[in-house]
Amino acid sequence: MKIEALYEWTWIFSEAVGKAYGQYVKGEDVSVKTLSSTEPFFYFLKESQLETNSKGGIFSGSHQTNEIYKIDFNPNKTWGKEWTPPPYKEYFGKKSSVESDKPIIVINNKYNPEWDGTPYNFLPLDFLREFFEKFSETYQIYYIRYTGGKHSDSDKGYYDDVGAYTKEDYNDYEIINDFKNVITIYDYMDENDCGFNESQLMIMSKAKHLISVNGGNALLSSYFGKDVMIYGHSNCKSTDRGIWKTDSWLKELSGANIIGHLHWAQMLNDCEKRWL
Repeated sequence: MKIEALYEWTWIFSEAVGKAYGQYVKGEDVSVKTLSSTEPFFYFLKESQLETNSKGGIFSGSHQTNEIYKIDFNPNKTWGKEWTPPPYKEYFGKKSSVESDKPIIVINNKYNPEWDGTPYNFLPLDFLREFFEKFSETYQIYYIRYTGGKHSDSDKGYYDDVGAYTKEDYNDYEIINDFKNVITIYDYMDENDCGFNESQLMIMSKAKHLISVNGGNALLSSYFGKDVMIYGHSNCKSTDRGIWKTDSWLKELSGANIIGHLHWAQMLNDCEKRWL
C-alpha cells in the first residue's frame, strides 16, 4: 500500500499513521509519502519505506471524508478494520530520558496564524502564569511550543506549512523564566541532542496529564496521558467541531480521557478539581 499524506497534521496523526501502522502490524508492504521531519511519527517504517518532503502552499484535505470532525467518528468504519493507532507512549516511553520524582504534566501549545491570520487557538498568558503558580510545586511541568518562526527547520526536526510566531510575538517563554522548575522542549533538545518532533514524543510519553489546543497538537497529545485537556477559543471557526469536545473519538487513540473547553478559566478550574 502506498499512502500519500501531504496534508494537515490532524489527518496525518489520525488517518495516515493509523493506516500505515495497521499495515505494518499485518506484515504488509507499505510506503508513505509525507512531510519533512515526520520520521519519528512513522518510527516503525524503514528509511526506504518513507519519503519526506516539504510541500509549499496550503495543505489539501484528505480525499476521504470530513466525518473525522464529528464527535463520534468511527476510524475503523471509514479507514478499514486494519486502522491501528501506533503505541507512541509505550515505544517512546522506553527510549525517553525524562525522569522526575513528581508526576508530569505536559503543555503542548502553539501560536501561529490561523484562518484569516489571527491566532485564536493558543493558551492565554494569564492561563499559563496561573497554571504554573498552582501546579509547578506538585507536578513537574514540561512546556512545548515551537518558536522558530520558519515553516521548516530540518536541523531541528521541525516542519509546518504554517510558520510559528517567535518568542517576541508571544511572551510565553518570558513567563517561564519566572518558574525555574518548568522544563521546556528546548531544554530537552539541548540536553539530549534530539530534534523537535522526536523530543515531543519523548516528553509526552512520560506524561500523566496533558493540556493542548485544537488542531494537530490535540491529536498528537491524545496518544498520551490519563487526562487530555483541549482548549479552543470560542471565536475560532473550527472550535465547534465535535472532535475537540469532551469524550470525543480521540479517546480511541490511547484510551485517554478527552476533555474539551471553550474558556481557559473554566479549564483551569477543572484541572484543579481533577489534579490537585
